[in-house]
Amino acid sequence: MQDPGSPSDIMQRMMSTAPMSQSDAEQLHQLLAGVNAAATRMAELVPIFPAEVDPNLLSLTVDGNDD
Repeated sequence: MQDPGSPSDIMQRMMSTAPMSQSDAEQLHQLLAGVNAAATRMAELVPIFPAEVDPNLLSLTVDGNDD
């Protein structure tokens, strides 16, 4: 995966793509960083537990619903 750059570079690109305040850009950056960290952890776990992870269920809610 390509390095997205520093947090300030990422926020600058976000703000040039869509109108948003600095505060909104910071919150969005934190959200994206959390999603990236969770995806990285999941990618590390999948090879360890291939039989226990059903990719068809990964988009479901905690209760197993599609919404």
